[in-house]
Amino acid sequence: MNWIALIMAVGILKADSVKLSDLYFYTYGSLRCSHCRMLKSRLDTTLEKGHFVFRSITEDSNQAVLLNLYKMFHITVIPVTAIFEGDTLRVIQAGDFQLDGVLPLVVEARRKGCVLVNWSKKEFVCDNETVRELQSMLSGGIHPR
Repeated sequence: MNWIALIMAVGILKADSVKLSDLYFYTYGSLRCSHCRMLKSRLDTTLEKGHFVFRSITEDSNQAVLLNLYKMFHITVIPVTAIFEGDTLRVIQAGDFQLDGVLPLVVEARRKGCVLVNWSKKEFVCDNETVRELQSMLSGGIHPR
């Protein structure tokens, strides 16, 4: 057995591993929307305190975020969730989702060094200026911690 190859493979796997405790979720939606309510309930009960924020689209600033996402990516559904790994935006997920499907998306986005927009298809946003604009817009400039 080639021990060097094995050690390198383990190092790569560790580098690609993601824990839910490293992620922060910002969901934009409405409490009148059944999918939004279900996702909010699931994230509230599953994630550590401070790792999830629900932003109601009844507020003008949150409506503006969704309008910008529509203009950029033609996203027409709610909920929309921005998923950050630490301070870095990794995934914009449109629609309801299961947490076990998020980790591979975060790893894929990290490997490419881009933001993955998961809507009707996967789209990678790699332009630094656009990524910075998305990070600022979707986090509100701060994390809930």
